[in-house]
This record gives sequence, structure tokens and C-alpha cells, in this order.
Amino acid sequence: MMRRRHSGGETFEKLLARVDQRLLRHQHTEDPELVLGADAVADADALFQAVQPALEDRGLPDGNARILSAFHSLGWLHFARFRALPDHPVTEMARSLIFLLPLGKYPDLIPEVWRDVAAARSPADARAQARLGAELLAKADGSLDEPLLTASLMLLMASADALAAGTAEHTSCLSDLGLAFRIRFERFGETADLAKAITLGEQVVALSASDPELAEGLSRLGNAYGRRYIHATDTDDLNRAIALHERARALGDEAKPSPSVLFNLSNGYLNRYELNGVTADLEHALALVEQGLEIVSADDSRFPAFQYSLGRMCQRRYERTGVLGDIDRAIAAGEQAVTATPAGHSNLAGRLSTLSGAYRRRYERTRSATDLGRAVELSEQAVLITPEWSADLPVFLSNLGVAYRRQYERDRDPDTIERAVRAGERAVASLPESHTDQAILLTNLSLAHRLRAEHHGTGALFQQAVAAGEKALAATPDGHPDVAMHLSNLARAYLSRGRWAGRVPIRRLARRLRKANMAKVAPPLALVRAGWTVGVLAYSRRKRAAATELLDVAVAMLHSLVPKEAAWQDQEFGAGQHLGLVGDAIAAHCAIGDPVGALETAELGRGVVLAARMDSRTDLTDLAVAHPDLAEQFRQVRNRLNAPSASTEPLRESWAEYDRLLAQIRGIDRFAGFLGPPRFADLRAAAAGGPVILLNAGNDRSDAIILTADGSPRLLPLPYLSLEDVLAYSAILAGPAADRRDTLPLILGWLWWAAVEPVLDALAPAPGTRVWWLPTGLLGLFPLHAAGIAGRPGALDRVVSSYTPTLRALIHARARARAQVRRQLTVALASTPGLPDLRTASSEAETVHRSGTKLVNEQATVAEVLASLSKSTWAHFACHATADLSAPSNSGLHLYDGALSIPQISQLQLEQAELAYLSACSTANRGWLADEAVNLAAACQLAGYRHVVASLWPLNDAIAAIAARGFYATVSTDDGAVNAAAALHKVICDLRAVHPDRPDLWAPLIHTGP
Repeated sequence: MMRRRHSGGETFEKLLARVDQRLLRHQHTEDPELVLGADAVADADALFQAVQPALEDRGLPDGNARILSAFHSLGWLHFARFRALPDHPVTEMARSLIFLLPLGKYPDLIPEVWRDVAAARSPADARAQARLGAELLAKADGSLDEPLLTASLMLLMASADALAAGTAEHTSCLSDLGLAFRIRFERFGETADLAKAITLGEQVVALSASDPELAEGLSRLGNAYGRRYIHATDTDDLNRAIALHERARALGDEAKPSPSVLFNLSNGYLNRYELNGVTADLEHALALVEQGLEIVSADDSRFPAFQYSLGRMCQRRYERTGVLGDIDRAIAAGEQAVTATPAGHSNLAGRLSTLSGAYRRRYERTRSATDLGRAVELSEQAVLITPEWSADLPVFLSNLGVAYRRQYERDRDPDTIERAVRAGERAVASLPESHTDQAILLTNLSLAHRLRAEHHGTGALFQQAVAAGEKALAATPDGHPDVAMHLSNLARAYLSRGRWAGRVPIRRLARRLRKANMAKVAPPLALVRAGWTVGVLAYSRRKRAAATELLDVAVAMLHSLVPKEAAWQDQEFGAGQHLGLVGDAIAAHCAIGDPVGALETAELGRGVVLAARMDSRTDLTDLAVAHPDLAEQFRQVRNRLNAPSASTEPLRESWAEYDRLLAQIRGIDRFAGFLGPPRFADLRAAAAGGPVILLNAGNDRSDAIILTADGSPRLLPLPYLSLEDVLAYSAILAGPAADRRDTLPLILGWLWWAAVEPVLDALAPAPGTRVWWLPTGLLGLFPLHAAGIAGRPGALDRVVSSYTPTLRALIHARARARAQVRRQLTVALASTPGLPDLRTASSEAETVHRSGTKLVNEQATVAEVLASLSKSTWAHFACHATADLSAPSNSGLHLYDGALSIPQISQLQLEQAELAYLSACSTANRGWLADEAVNLAAACQLAGYRHVVASLWPLNDAIAAIAARGFYATVSTDDGAVNAAAALHKVICDLRAVHPDRPDLWAPLIHTGP
């Protein structure tokens, strides 16, 4: 029956008399207010509540005069309302029928117009019942008006009993009845309704005589099994659902498939992807929805559902790959779905909540306050329009809590985190413990509890976060894709509990994480986060060996976060979300006295984007000699990968072929290590020209590792190099020029005694010795070569410094043949549209240019520069540059008609490139994605330049010109730029002599290369 709000107070007899008197007066006066007014509704509600106890004891009327009289009066009241309202709303018809249908044995008590349908005294009446039931069901599927569904169920049950079994009409009625029970389950969550839907669906499939009838029955039964899988997580139900939908598709016309069948099948594959994480299921689901959208027009009633599913699937793919285009597409599809869904539709709240999640995901990527505000707004709308009795309300509440949590992280308003906790607690409390969504609701609540505990600093609040996280993990079986996410969140709760922590179950968490890694069903991002957080937790509890193992596995998966077919921005975002992971892994190796493992881990986890591109350009000489056909296939796919592409699909196919060929090559004994992970025996070659010093600042310890051409790497703890200082000083270096100028002498002094001096004391190098610095994390922002205390000998007085983004980058650069001829491209822009003039750029160009091509001002277009680079061996740029600290691939050299970006430079393959001199702003600044070492200098190395001169921060215009003149006056040109590092070292020392108190003028210049 209908769910009514409670009213009480008067006796049954008085309420019945008042309703009857109202009806009589309306019959005589035809005054619509008598049945349409608020008093009429209140009387009806009160009478229904008064008869409830009798209904609960005795069921429907059937001879009970008290109940019979109440139903008679209520049925006629709603019938009168139906006729009095101008549009004759079908909801009032349904309300009337709900009370009149039980009176079928007494046809004289029923309005004549509905007597045949309600009493059903003949087969024709039973068929009319079935038709009206189907009509009401169609309106109920998409409406929150409960009476429509209740009346539909009553009509269909009555007609199913009356129609002859085995007839097409009876089978159709059973099919509609099964659908009605499934919809009622979706509304209220009563499992008995779902069981009835499945039983009826199985009967329909067994009875269906024609293909169209059978296809519809298979689809409806598949949806019922799919619903039961979502509720109870029995994989047999999911597999049964997919098999039924596949049978339904096979019955249709392959050239003109049913959109509904495609839609249902796509949801089955999406559910299976969410269970096992197999990307093929997600891609198949997406393809089916896209196929459906080619058939369904924008005015089709199914269009919003297709757009909603498209948005969900694109959001899932984004969560796995991090490709920004996927979440943009998810939002566009979600907005279309919401716009096309009418107000009051039963699916509107779900579509609002899912769209909110997509905006929240994009906010987490872009930090757009507009996206976050939209996410909160949509979640609030979803909760607001959802009835308390809805089975979907807990999920909508949890999603709202997540949106509030993100808002709190942005504005730190304590009221906001309180709202997040309240929403999360209400969600968990209103969901059965056995529900499939229980774990995700608990983990969301745990995160909110943790943030609230961090705000208040109370141990009991931290314990609430841990308790909810433990429940979430316990509710999730091994092999589920969400295990890694729950592990990560629980480990963060334990870490935040800090000094209140008692026993921490490191072994149990590590064991479950190992199983999750072996299962390979979780998104790589979740596995990396879990490995990092559980590893750091183990390290904090002095389980050093376990920490090292867990962190190494996380670092090894970083390449999985960099979709090979994706754009630079997506790749650097995937790799750059984990600033500090590599440093923590290096520190763990150092803590157990393993510098070799530290170097291998550093090489594996840093410069992931650059490493992938270097590997795709590897030398094939040996392979070509032994297996020329295989080498040629690999060369062709490599060339396709390095060519510009406007679409990810061809790249995805090329990378799949690349992986297949790589596996085939590694299957040959001699080439088993072809493009394999870095090993110390191979990395040692980086120190062939002098020591390479890796510097790492961790949360718990800081270290230097000194690599030389012979002997084992040397581990040197740096107790005075703290991550806290690194964070504070790096912010100054990346900040306003005035702050940098004022603070730099202090920073250089600290850098000297905390890191550089201990390293050089340990090395004890002869004056003028070459060294290469390999800083990790934000240490990459610091001028290590210029460290020293003002007025005293420092690094510049003891060694000639160079830098390298990775050991392999240095090995690659050293292996390239030197350019024997200097063909120089000089690019100078004294005037660039939209940017300040560079007064000395033209004179700088005149001074440094010898022979080759010179492009000045309007001549220096992007196309002209790119064309000229391929003909030159040396390149000099005197122009503006942009360094985007949060998205380094947006950085570029500003030419007359636009920017020459890092992706454009990196795609070049310059065979005889020797030296690039970037006399421009911040061309070596790595930004906040420091471990990726993505900057203009690294892009030039990737393009083929052996030597690159660049600047860590914007350089004074006049100083830049002086530095360039001094460098070119000193650098060798006979056999390549062999003394480029020494030439730049001399320039810096000369500038220091003139400006000893202004290190900001000479410290930023650095050399990268052999």
C-alpha cells in the first residue's frame, strides 16, 4: 500500500464521517475546494492512518466493514479529486484505484467508469487491467510518485491471476509484473521484491514464443540479476546477467541493434569492470554505449540514460588512466543527461550525484573553485530531491560528504568538515551492513573523521577514523578492486593518529596489499597510493625492510600512471601526483644501508615521462644486426609513437604493438634486458666522466649517494638537510624576485653546510674536477653548484658542476656522437607581442652568432624555428620563456607568433644536435613536479642536444647578454662543445667576482650534459 505521513488524534468513526460528509457536499454542490483543499488531504491522511492497525492485523478488506468503508470513502475522494483537477492527473487515478481495487467483490461500491477495470469480471476486463497496469508502470518507471507503482502492481497481480496461463497476454503481464517488482526493489530495497522479479523473469523466458518477446524477457531478467549482483555481490548473478543480455543481442538484427539491449549489456560489462578491473570490459561497455548513441536521437526518452552511462564510463576510465579528456567528456555527457531529465524523474537525483562526482574529480586535477562549487551544488540537489525512503539516499549522502570534505580541504572552515561527517554518518547508518556499498561509505566516513580529528587534534576522533577504515577493509574481500583504496585510506588514518597510535597491524595490511598487487584488478593509481601510504606507515613503525619492499613496488608502478598514448599534460599529471614517493623509497633503502637499491629506485621512479620517450628512441644497431626484420618493425612503431597525433586511439594501438614487439625481443636470450628496468651495472656508466651525486631529502632522513666509475656507491647521511627547510626555501626560490634576491645568500650558505660541503669533503676532489648533481624532488630547484657562504670558498671554488635529470639521460647524452661542424641557429626577440621588450637581445645575437641561420623578431615564428632546428647543430635562444610550475609541459619559449612548447621540442629527433643555449627565463626550473625533471633544458636533451645551458629562474636581461658573450668566447668549437661545463663555470665565477653580493644574478645558470 501507499506510504502516508502520520496524522493522529481523532477516532476512526469521526474521521470517516467527516470524509463522507465532504464527499456528499461535493456531490451536491460540485465545489472543487471540498476535495482539493488542504483540509481534504489532511482528512484523507488521518483516515488512512486510523485504519492502519486493522490493515496490519487483517490485511485488505474482504468482509471487514471497518476497513471496507474506509477504502470506499478514500477511493471515492481521490476519484473526485481526479475529476475535479483540470488535467486529470494520473497520480490521483492511481491513488483512487489503490483503494478501489480491493473492493472488486463489491462492484456497486466502485465508480462506474472504473468498474470493469477494478472488478474484472471477464477476460476482457483482465486484459484491460493488464493494459492499464502497463501504462501506469511506464509512468512509474521514472517517477517518484509511489502511487503509480503501487497501483500498477495491484492491477498486474490481479490480471495475472485472471488471465489464462500460457497465453501471450499472460506472459506479457508476468513480464510487466516482474519489472514492477524490480522497480519497487530499487525504490525501497526489499529483497523479497527482487526475488519475485527474478522468479517471474525466469517464467517469462521459459514461456516466450517469439524472438522479440524473448529478447525483452531476457533483457528484463538480465537487469534483475544485475540488480541482485549490485545488492549482494554474487558474481554468478553478474555473469548470468551478462549472458542473458548477450542472448538478447544475438536475437536482434545485427545491422539494427536494439538501443535498450545495447544499454543493458553495456551496464553489465561496466559492473564487471568495477568488480575485476579488467580494462577490456570497460572499453567494451563504452563501445556499446557509443553504438547506442549513434541510434538514439536527442529527443528519444532513452537519450538521457545513454548520456548518463557514457559519463559514468568516461569517469571510470579517467580514474584509471588520468587522461583529462575523459573527465571532460564525462562532465559534458553528464550535463546533457541532467538537462534532458525532467524534474521529478526518479533517476534525476542519481544523475545529479554522479555528475557531482565528475566535477569533483576534475577539481582534484585542476583545482578549479568553479568545479568544486558545482560539485557541492549538484550533490546538495541530489540529496534534497531524494525521499527519505529511497534506497539510493545513503550513496547520495556519502557523495555529498565527499564534496564537503574537498571543500573543507580548500577553505578549512570547521563547519564544512562537520557537515561532511554528519552526511557520512547518516549515510552509513541508513544502509544495511551487508549492502555492497557499505565499504565505500565507511571509507568516505573514515576520511572525514580523519580530517576532523586533524583539525581538533583529539585522539578519540582519530580512533573513529581508524575504526571506520578498519570496517571498510573488513567488508571488502581480497580480489576486489577497492581493497587498495581502503588500505591507503586506513594507513593514512593510522599515520594521522600519530602519537595516539597503539598497535598498528603492519603485517596484516602489508599482506592484503601484496594480494591486491598480485590480483592486478585495482587501478594503478590506487595501488601506488596504497603502496606508498602503507610503506610510509611501516617505516614510521621502524619496519624498514617491509617499508622498502612496499615502496619499491609502488615506485615500479609509477610508469602505469603515465598512459603512453596520452598527452604530455596527462602524463605529467599521472606521474606528478606522488611528489615525495621516490624520496621516501630512497630514504628507506638508505635506512637499511642499500645505496645500490636507492640508485636503482631513484632511476626507476624519476623522470618517468622522459624515460618512456628515451626508451622509445633507443639505438637499434645490435638488434638490427641480429634480427633485421624485428628491428625494422620496432623502428617503424617507434617512429609512429614519436610523430605528432591529434587522437589517442592510433597511439593506443601503436603502444599495444610496441608492447607486443618488446615482449618478443625480450624473448631472445641476448636481448632479455632490452629496455628493461635500470640496473646498477648499467647505471655505473653515468660516472665515466666524473662522480655523480644523488641528493635526497626525506621526511625522516636525508642522504647523498656518491657514484663513481669504479667501486661501490658511497652512502653519506646528511643529518642537517631537512625536508622542512627544503620546502620553505624552495617556495622562496619559486616566488617573487625580490624575496629570492634578499634570501638567496642565506639559502646558499645553508645549502653549503647542510649538503654540498659534506659531499665535497667526502669526495676530496682535485680543483676543477667535474661532478654531476642529481637532486631529487624539490632539491632540483636549488643551485647546488653555487652553494657557499659569502666571502668564503664554496662549491664554485672546488668543482666544475653539471646536472642531469636522470642517470640514463647522462648516459644517452654521452653516447651520442659530437657534432664536428658548428651550424648555429640564433633566435633573438627584442620585441615579442604582448611581452616586455628585451633590450639586449639583438646585441646578444650579434655577438654570439657566427654562421648559420639568424631569426630576429618577426622572423622567429614557430614554424620557421622548427624548420631551422633540423638543419642546425647549435641553437641559441635570446627570448622570453614561461615556466609553468604546476604543469611544466605548458612551459615554452615565446616566439613571435606563439610558444614553442616542451612537447613540440621533445618530439624533435635532431641527429647532430650539439648545444642549446637557452638565454631565457626559467628554462631549467622543474617546478613542483620536480621528480619528473620536465623543463625546457630536459626537452632539449630529449630532442638530441648533448649540452644544454639554461637558467633556474628569470635572468636579468643585461646579465644574460654578458653571460652569453663570455660563454661563446670560451667554449670550444673544434670537437663539439666538449668544454661547455668549464666555459659556463668560468662565466659564473667572473660574474660572481663583479657581483659578489648578488648571487641571484649568477647562481641560476646551469649546465646539463656530459
